[in-house]
Amino acid sequence: MTRAKTSTVAIAILRFLLGLERGGGGFRRRGVSGWATGAEIHAGTGSSYLSEDLRSLHAAGRVIRDDARIPGTRAPAWAYRITDAGARHLAGELQTVHVPVRDPAAAGDEGVYVRPGIAAALRALRHASEKALRKPLVPAEPEWRTSRQLSAWLDEARTGREPRFFSDELAWMVRAGLAERRDEPATLYRIAPAGLAVKPMVWREPAEITPAATG
Repeated sequence: MTRAKTSTVAIAILRFLLGLERGGGGFRRRGVSGWATGAEIHAGTGSSYLSEDLRSLHAAGRVIRDDARIPGTRAPAWAYRITDAGARHLAGELQTVHVPVRDPAAAGDEGVYVRPGIAAALRALRHASEKALRKPLVPAEPEWRTSRQLSAWLDEARTGREPRFFSDELAWMVRAGLAERRDEPATLYRIAPAGLAVKPMVWREPAEITPAATG
């Protein structure tokens, strides 16, 4: 029987995920590193159309996926990780030595995937809840801020290439129950209890690793 050919995109996905797992990079979830969402896989592989290949790899047991959505939101946020079967298959395709991949723990955890812009807005809103302005717009509730005030604080606090947020991301947070909005004396926002409870997963770049020797 002729073995089905593995697409170049699927190979690129497996190589990227294996690199994360080997180098201790990606998101850490269920006790292990090496997780990535479609956004990171797209950036890491340069491939634009991943859905079909990710579905095929998942169906074949070469990657696993875990829903890391923010509680209460509608759409799943799939995080993917290579399996031992995926690493073995990749080693066969590339003619390299297979090194076993450790399985994640069965139980989930509290870490969730938060888009960069949402994470930036959460950071600013959390700061606003902890640090009152000298002249707050709502004296009795000094945590309220305008979008411009939140952005200005982020610009001062940013280091390197940390993301900014956009107004539609604040609107999404309000709809998702992560933030609250009021329109007097201006359009103002503050973090909601659900927003304070969010624990974003943290992305880490993988360490440099020595490539496996060819077989």
